[in-house]
Amino acid sequence: MAVSSKGLARDVEKGDPSNMVDDQEASGGDCITVTRRPWYDWLRMKTTIAQKIFPDQPPVNIIRKIEDCPLGYPRVAAFMDSDDNFMMYRRFGFLYSRILLSKQDELRELEDTLDDMDKRDSLRDEHSRKCLMSRTKDFHRKTTDGRKPRSVLIQEIEKKLYEYGQILLQNQQLVAMNHPSTRDHLSVQYFMENGFEENGKHMRPLIKADTEFVYRAEDLITLRPGRESAWLDAFVERLLKWINCRPVR
Repeated sequence: MAVSSKGLARDVEKGDPSNMVDDQEASGGDCITVTRRPWYDWLRMKTTIAQKIFPDQPPVNIIRKIEDCPLGYPRVAAFMDSDDNFMMYRRFGFLYSRILLSKQDELRELEDTLDDMDKRDSLRDEHSRKCLMSRTKDFHRKTTDGRKPRSVLIQEIEKKLYEYGQILLQNQQLVAMNHPSTRDHLSVQYFMENGFEENGKHMRPLIKADTEFVYRAEDLITLRPGRESAWLDAFVERLLKWINCRPVR
């Protein structure tokens, strides 16, 4: 193969891997022999440089081991954080309902008071009726019957309404969350009842009263989405147990 020295120099300057040479004979008008290197030589060279910059060693990863945590809430927290499937907590649906019902009735009382005030002013003198038409007049109005001004009542309604709305939205988000799968629920129950084996016997991580929440299945929610029908996880786990070979173990 004949290649001019000028064309070869241009190819080498451009870094064309297809025209890299091993040997070159200097000559004037004579031809030179070029041995082409494999096209993947440039990739091999980049890989070597990358290995020098980023040595082949695993990144530092600090893992909190469950058995290293003190028995009690520290160990329970480590266990529930060890797997996304175990992150299940109570929704406290009953308490949310009680609070919402209470605040709802407080707002009902304030609403009745505001309606009564509006009706009274609509049947009184001209100035009272003008106060229903002008927020400014109503704000600067002085009451003589001992009732709180309408502006103060509306501010109180606003505060109660905001609290009611916040709790309502929180409860809505919790209701939309999934219940844990039966398999995951039983796993957490087993841990709460048996914990880890120490000195030949199983130690409960918490006292019985503190583990009561795991038995309220209808009130439990999971932080991991899509867990009510986690059939694929269960299928894979059973399949691995059925194979029961050394790599799986």
